[in-house]
Order: sequence, then C-alpha cells, then structure tokens
Amino acid sequence: TINNLLAGLGKVLKYAQQRRRLHGDLPKIEWVTEGQRGRIRWLTYEEEDRLIDLLRETGQDEAAELFPCLIDTGFRVREMLRAQVRDVDLDLGKLHVWETKGRKPRHVMLTSRARGILARRMQGKAPTDKLWTLSYWAARRAMTAARDVIAPGDSEFVIHALRHTCASRLAQRGRSLQEIQQWLGHSSIKMTERYAHLCHSNFDACAEALEWRPPSAVKLAA
Repeated sequence: TINNLLAGLGKVLKYAQQRRRLHGDLPKIEWVTEGQRGRIRWLTYEEEDRLIDLLRETGQDEAAELFPCLIDTGFRVREMLRAQVRDVDLDLGKLHVWETKGRKPRHVMLTSRARGILARRMQGKAPTDKLWTLSYWAARRAMTAARDVIAPGDSEFVIHALRHTCASRLAQRGRSLQEIQQWLGHSSIKMTERYAHLCHSNFDACAEALEWRPPSAVKLAA
C-alpha cells in the first residue's frame, strides 16, 4: 500500500515537471522493501457453511448467494457486483468480467453451485441488467456482522478472505501457481506466490520420486 501511494506521488511530481510547475530534478523516492506476507486468512468449509446459514437466518439472502459465487470464482467483490446478465454463458458454464482491477477482461469456468445461483438470478432480467442489487458496502457490512458471530475478534475475517479461500483451495488441490495466477487475474506471479506454501502436492510428488529405487539398488539394500 505504501509503495502504491509513493508511485502515485511520483506520477504527480513527474506530471508537474513536464508542465514546468516543478523546477530542477525530481526528488528521489525511496521504495519500501516488500517482505513475505504473513498468514493468509481463508475460510474452512465449516466456516463457510456457518456463514451461509447465518446470512439466511438473518434474512440476507442475496449475500448468501453472492458469497459462494465469490469463493467459487475468485473474483473481487466489485468485479462480481458489476457483472451483468449478458456476461454469463450458461451453455459453456462461464462468467465473463470486463471491468477488472487489472483493466483486462477475463473469465472463469463456473462450478455447478455458482452456475445454479447465477441461473436463478438471471431469471426475468434483461441482458444489460446487473446480476446483483447489493452494494459493495452492504456486502462488507454483512461479512463484518457475521464475523462477530463466527470469528469474533478475528480482524482477518473480512470479505476479501473469500478470494483468498478460492486461491487457497486451488493450491491445496494441486493446481499450479501459474493456473492460480490466471484464474485470479494477478498481473504478477509474485502476488500468487503467497499461496505457494499451500501447494503440498508438489512436495508429495517429490518425496515419492525420492522413494523410488531401481530394482538393482533394492536387491543390494536387502
């Protein structure tokens, strides 16, 4: 976040210099070293079930449909909320999002759960209608209220954890970092490397490879 702000400041100074509002050399900006991020919060399947049940019990049915779609697609909240009926291809099982944080359109394949939810939300709507009426801030409030019941005091139990949940489950199920990067729409693999420690299957395969011995070596060991 600090480096993003410094980058913005640098652009402002350069803009001023180009228009002769700033004389002399540009000041040197010292970037902050970005170390390894700490623990990434994702939802367990039990927490997810409790979250959806709680939302339905409190009459927040739209959030109860939005949150599973966020988990199953990995889209950012604002990206998902901008989606329109025409962005869903039920025949191919895809959801296209044209306005993303990285300014590059992308799509993901839909799980059966997400496809069913979106199919219901498409009923009776025009192609240019939005799939969701919920605002970003309303979705955040719903997640915050649920946190007070499910994980009180856990500052990392936030709505962005739904996106982390998607990435973490992909990593835990053996998908490569490159696949996860493309699925989430990360502009840099460095963003995706936060989930590398969850890719246990790669280490399992390495251990299995080291366990192998040629028949001659097995006989000698015996």
